[in-house]
Parts: sequence; structure tokens; C-alpha cells
Amino acid sequence: MGYCTAIGLDVHARSIKACALDTATGELVQRTFPYDGEVVGKWAQGFKAPVGLVYESGCMGFGLSRTLNACDNLKCIVGAVSKMYKPPADRKGKTDKRDATFLARLLASGNITPVYVPTEHVETLRDLSRARADALSCLKHSIQQLSGFLMRHGMVWKERTPKGKLKKAWYVPPSPKAATLICANSSVRCHGAMQELVARTRNLRRAVS
Repeated sequence: MGYCTAIGLDVHARSIKACALDTATGELVQRTFPYDGEVVGKWAQGFKAPVGLVYESGCMGFGLSRTLNACDNLKCIVGAVSKMYKPPADRKGKTDKRDATFLARLLASGNITPVYVPTEHVETLRDLSRARADALSCLKHSIQQLSGFLMRHGMVWKERTPKGKLKKAWYVPPSPKAATLICANSSVRCHGAMQELVARTRNLRRAVS
């Protein structure tokens, strides 16, 4: 799609550097905003329509894109960083201003590969899936820590039980020292917390899906 105005956004957690490019004259207008999509949208609506905006995909998510697309006469896309080619000469002296200008010029020339912008519901499911994967990883790590701690104190169990359902009698050595007891109880609480977290994320995912 051809735009009369192409705007590149260099987005950070607390600020947004914007560069508006008039595709007919090549004139550049640059501004710095707090992280507020509505403020950026009102500013962008002051340029000649149609107005296109772009920012790089990454940790800032898609909330800004949805806010800007809700504004009249604005079309915001999220560009795939892996598909953006920057000449070696432009990689030196990296600044927010240059990054925003680079994105505006790419958008004006039609060299942006957009990524899929999920709905809020889909993004919530993604967050839950990531949280569950992180919790499972932490649970596995806590099991390994607890197992290693017990084996260092000569406690190796032979009975097979379902994962995560170890008998409490195995947790504490027969004649524990004070420091050993503290470490053992701490490991047990960590293991139990990870089990609870995994269960909660599983239930949440079922509830919203």
C-alpha cells in the first residue's frame, strides 16, 4: 500500500522516538513521546493521509499496534526484524533518531515484512503458554536440586513414585544439622511452589481456551 506519510517508531519501555517522512517531498519531522499510543496517534493524524506507521517486533509486544490501528486514517504494522536489511555503513553510530528514520524509509519504499498481530485473547494464551513452559522448566530444575541435595547427604530412595510426589520422610536426613535442615526445608518449599505454579497455569489455560 502506498502512503503519503510513512512514520517509523523506535519504541522503548518509557519513550517512543518517531520520524515522519513525507513520501512526496522527502521532508522529515521528528518527535519524542512518552510510551502512549493515543498521544502518538493524535500526532500522526495531523499528517497527510493515508498514514502508515511501523515499529520493530520484539519485547514491546503488540499493544501499541492495536492502539494505533484503532485511530482513524492510520495503519500500523509490526515489522519483522530478521527481514530488515541495514547496510554496514548505517550500522555505526546507532541512535534512536537514526533507527526511526531507517524504519520510515523502509516503509515508504515498501521493504517491510509485517508479522502477524494477534488479538488480545490470542496474546493472552501465548503468555500463559510461555508461563507454563517456564514453570515446568523451574519445576524440573527444583527436582534436580532437591535430588542432588539429598544424595549429597546419603539419601537415595529406591521406591518408584510419580514425578513430584516424593514422600516427606525422604526430605529430611535422620540426624539433620541445623544448616542442613534449613536447606532441606527451603528446597522442599521451592519444589512445592513450582508444583503449585504449574497447576495454576494449567488451570488458567483451560479456563481461557
